[in-house]
Amino acid sequence: MAEELFNAILLNSLEKLPLFGGQQNENVEKWLEEITYGFNFAGFDDDQKVRVIHIYLTGEARKWIIKNMSVLDSWSTFVEAIITAHSSSVQKQMIPFQMSMVKEVRKVEEKKAELIEIDEEIAELVNKEEKDTEKFEDFIHTSFENAKILNEMVSNCNILPITSMIQNIENVGNVIPLLWFFNESNYLQKNIDMDIIKHIVCILHDCSLIYTFICLKLIQLLWFNLFLCNINWWDWFRTLAVP
Repeated sequence: MAEELFNAILLNSLEKLPLFGGQQNENVEKWLEEITYGFNFAGFDDDQKVRVIHIYLTGEARKWIIKNMSVLDSWSTFVEAIITAHSSSVQKQMIPFQMSMVKEVRKVEEKKAELIEIDEEIAELVNKEEKDTEKFEDFIHTSFENAKILNEMVSNCNILPITSMIQNIENVGNVIPLLWFFNESNYLQKNIDMDIIKHIVCILHDCSLIYTFICLKLIQLLWFNLFLCNINWWDWFRTLAVP
């Protein structure tokens, strides 16, 4: 009797495990945690997990596993492959962003080196910025965390509360990945207005040269996109430039 009850509980637990469809608003890592916990509770070994996992895949994810079944010969291989194939779209966008920002920092550093050779006063100014430059690597490391938070907000909201979110941002390190995401997500541009851009510009006043350079570069891209969205270019710029 006890064994029958346990089997019934086990079957019910397996039936309630979440499905994964490979959509952008789905978190593959969170799904993997839940599905792995359920399989471990059922006492499945790794081979059994691989044999039954297709039951819990739908849509694009099911098409993906059918196409790649021949190479997914172990549970660890499956886990690594599905995370790579269906990781957060925001995090994927951050990868080229991070690479491009590293290149931009190198350009800035090269220009600094040239200026230092020309003018001693410039050399003193550059030295004051060295600590901020050293912090840039920390920003590169933590930007993935910012991207994860942003992705959760996008996943949990039908309409991203852009205005309130930007107005609550005090750390420019959070502004940069947000600007990148705006530039990569055309459907969000209609929610970006001049007041939001002005707020970002105000944040930059007390920031280091490195962060200011990056933010202004991204804002420039955002401006270009805004101008294509039925905005009067000259009226908009005059309002931004003149208090």
